[in-house]
Amino acid sequence: MEALPDSGMLLAVLEHTPALVFVSEFVSGRIVYVNPAGVGLLGLGDAVHAYARTTAELFTDVGLVQAREVESALVERGGGSGTG
Repeated sequence: MEALPDSGMLLAVLEHTPALVFVSEFVSGRIVYVNPAGVGLLGLGDAVHAYARTTAELFTDVGLVQAREVESALVERGGGSGTG
């Protein structure tokens, strides 16, 4: 897979999609990014309120299991080590 020539293009997609998109740290689960639609869908006043939360507070039990599977796959590919 080829990298996007401009990360701004990806950010524009994330910022304008009507779907909830958030990114969290692997170990702590602390949310480090939530898009504007996610802020609204979560009923938060702004993204700052999301950054004080963790995935455990937002995911269902099934979602937490799936998140662990995704994280494991990323770590196996090197994405979770900071070297990927």
